[in-house]
Amino acid sequence: MISLSYFENSKEFTVSSYKELIALCTTLRVNNPKTPYTIYIKGKGNEIANIKFNFDYFRIISDDCYELDSTLYANMLDNEGNELTTWKTAALKVTGSHNIFINLQVANISKEPEVKGQEVAVGVYGDDNIFIRCHFVSTQDTLFVGPLPDDLCTRYIDFLPQDERYFDGNATNCFSECRIEGTVDFIFGAGRAIFDNCQLVTLNDVRGETYVVAPSHSLKDTFGYLFYQCSFLKEEGVMDHSIYLARPWRDYGKAVFAHCQYDSHISPLGFADWSNVNRVRTARFEEYPRCETRVYWTYNKLGSELPSFYTDAVLELRKSIM
Repeated sequence: MISLSYFENSKEFTVSSYKELIALCTTLRVNNPKTPYTIYIKGKGNEIANIKFNFDYFRIISDDCYELDSTLYANMLDNEGNELTTWKTAALKVTGSHNIFINLQVANISKEPEVKGQEVAVGVYGDDNIFIRCHFVSTQDTLFVGPLPDDLCTRYIDFLPQDERYFDGNATNCFSECRIEGTVDFIFGAGRAIFDNCQLVTLNDVRGETYVVAPSHSLKDTFGYLFYQCSFLKEEGVMDHSIYLARPWRDYGKAVFAHCQYDSHISPLGFADWSNVNRVRTARFEEYPRCETRVYWTYNKLGSELPSFYTDAVLELRKSIM
């Protein structure tokens, strides 16, 4: 796992926008493919852009008062009259690996997802990236933590570039003390991820009943998404017991909720089946300690303990960012 200590003696640079950031990283990587660098983004206000960060071994630190925004949404048409779909709406796509991002403020400000469709703020496609005290905001599909589920890797061969469509093996990305806001399925994907001490905030949606997490893991993935000591919060106006922690985007989607705190909007049932009765047999949703009111098909038994490899992974993450 990448760590802050890796950048202790790294050379530092400052830019005033994400577009400048990409230009600088491109220049630095011409002759130094793996040299660690630290770059500060010192801007004010909002930058409307769709940025792809395809570099490795950078530490990126942003000012609180600078935000990267997207205005793209799934039903929007491109220049050829084709819908963008979920996958071309993100403000920030990270296809690089072994990076640390600190204090990023990223949003998709399209709104009205019930009409416009999905509106991604951040898509993570690389491996071994750590996000610390970042703030991501959108509505439906705020944060994608990839890779894609296997079937979409094939379906989108001629639609998405290789580094956004295909990842060989397992990718693990981590989020520490981040705040992620959205409405429907606002954390989704097939990658391994650790969310440690994060705030997951459900915003108001005219459709009422919504879901926080939509995992799509392969059965071969034994880790999935881990939410450890996270707080599930709500915007004022979100109805009590109207929100589910997770529903399976694919049959074997896996999400683990350990020692988390829930506001009153979370349904006592905990999990939904995506209106697919067969997924109650395949979805892998776990909670520690497990609440007695959770659906009967919750994957772990009442009184069971969190497997030690999850605790070990959290401790490794915390050590890496000390």
